[in-house]
Amino acid sequence: MVSSNPIGIPLLICSIGNPTATYAKTLHSAGHVAVQALRLHQNQFKAQNFSPWKPHLSGQISTPEDVRKFNWKGFEMAPSDSDRTLWMSGSLMNISGPAVKKVWQWWRASTETRNAKGRLIIVHDELEKEIGQYLVKTNPKSSAKGHNGIKSIQSSLPNIPFIRIGIGIGRPVSRDADTIIKHVLRRMTQRELDGVERAGQAINSPIRDIQDGYSS
Repeated sequence: MVSSNPIGIPLLICSIGNPTATYAKTLHSAGHVAVQALRLHQNQFKAQNFSPWKPHLSGQISTPEDVRKFNWKGFEMAPSDSDRTLWMSGSLMNISGPAVKKVWQWWRASTETRNAKGRLIIVHDELEKEIGQYLVKTNPKSSAKGHNGIKSIQSSLPNIPFIRIGIGIGRPVSRDADTIIKHVLRRMTQRELDGVERAGQAINSPIRDIQDGYSS
């Protein structure tokens, strides 16, 4: 399938987790770590660069920067070939929905014609996958399986067909609720951090497929 848009379907890629340094690099904030790794991966290995993170709508945003390209006039700055906007939520995980709704509405309105067929991707932690793995779900109404951040987004955006990319954090053997809470709020070991960052780089592949129109 060839996208009708030469640079693909516009994407708003939002990560959800918990804010402040207290929760940085905890397993529950794996989505944030993954999106940061995705941005660095793009800057290091692709033709486009993403801007430094800056505050935006109670979160942090990074957008493609103009790139240096060669044409008959020589080298000039031109718009990036990327049409992805990265945003990390600054809300608590369990009440992510209102903030995601706000940035989605801003993004759609900011370039309404271009983004009319844009897609929303939510990057979050995923208990059902091991460290270093990821899970893509294209049905926004699929069960959140107890993930309160996803439930909050489903409630706030009931008619928006967002795509979910879960970053594996592994599930403890015990299904006890308190054990799971302690697990997700635990700071990552270096091995776990490396695995989550690898997953953040790897999700560029399904994101590219989504942008090219291969995902419904």
